Amino acid sequence: MHRFGAGTHVGNIRDNNEDSFVCDSAKSLFIVADGMGGLGFGEVASAISTYTVTQMVREGQGVNQAIETAHRKIRDYSEQEGKGVNMGTTLVLLLSQGSMYNIFWVGDSRAYLFDKSLQQLTVDHSLVQSLIETGELTPEEAAVDPRKVAITRALGVQEKETVRADSVSNKWSPGQKILLCTDGLSDFVSFADIENVLQRESDNQKAVDELIDRALAGGGRDNITVMVISAPDSVDGQSPDTHVPGDVTESTYIPGSSDTHRKFPDQE
Repeated sequence: MHRFGAGTHVGNIRDNNEDSFVCDSAKSLFIVADGMGGLGFGEVASAISTYTVTQMVREGQGVNQAIETAHRKIRDYSEQEGKGVNMGTTLVLLLSQGSMYNIFWVGDSRAYLFDKSLQQLTVDHSLVQSLIETGELTPEEAAVDPRKVAITRALGVQEKETVRADSVSNKWSPGQKILLCTDGLSDFVSFADIENVLQRESDNQKAVDELIDRALAGGGRDNITVMVISAPDSVDGQSPDTHVPGDVTESTYIPGSSDTHRKFPDQE
């Protein structure tokens, strides 16, 4: 089992929260999605993605297969219910099994590893990231470039027949934490400030709440969703490695519709 904290907030500007997230402690599955599309379609896209991936992984199917299925379901919804509205969502997830953590992502929602210091695990699927890689922008320029809202990969967009997630895997070490977030955090709280909060605050839920408060204080012009998940207490460096999903008996599925921080029953 993992100790974790999680929360979401609509932000200071938006009328509705298009983020969705899942915390399934029995499965050790944690998902964050950031929907795109007006008139509430972004909220639907993110909810379809988190629900579909959760259900399929619970059934023992592969994460990439689940993400591809979610992509098709969002496209189908757009065609059948949304009159062709282009809707989509980012997604980043942690699936922890044995001594291994596995990160999958599509878009610019991020995963960070915290082990006394902070390290970004994901690479944004975004226009400014591609410009950084070609040397046309520095990271500092990209942080204020108006094109940073443009992402190059997302679930559900009509232009893409298929969408493939990128992934990274590694062994847990005792005391490590993984942070998952939408760009409502990473765009408004600096890397150094995120690191500082995690260094000072050992309680995962308090760290989440402080990070959301900092994003709001920094402008809060987007929905904000944050999770902090600790390495399993059983990790001792000698656990067998495995990526194999196990069965799950319960999960917590939270579409992002609240404007307040959220806590979960098993955190009390």
